[in-house]
Amino acid sequence: MTTPSDASFCAERANQPGVTAAELTRWLRSAQRLERDVLVAEFTSERIGEGRGFMGHLERLTLRYDGDARGAPRSVVLKRASDVREIREAIVDFDAYDDEARFYNELAADSDILTPACAGKWRRSL
Repeated sequence: MTTPSDASFCAERANQPGVTAAELTRWLRSAQRLERDVLVAEFTSERIGEGRGFMGHLERLTLRYDGDARGAPRSVVLKRASDVREIREAIVDFDAYDDEARFYNELAADSDILTPACAGKWRRSL
């Protein structure tokens, strides 16, 4: 079971700051959530779920577009890896990030658990 499309989920597993509007445009296009002639012009970021886990942190990105963005998400949730290198390495050793992505991409739709729609996963270096 997934939530409505305007509450789409964008999983990005980077420990580095500096996600750009260009990256968001590319990711949303690759997830088929954004038309080719529309760009993410800018976005604001708000950290959410503070203190609710050790695997990483969440940010709600509120998006503003250039072009006709009908059907594009108004916001996405960006999930980042932990800021602590030892935690990131342990999680990678146990494949926890990949397991979580597999849940959203393969199992969530058939689950009775209310889950956000996952737009995708992207990895930068840990």
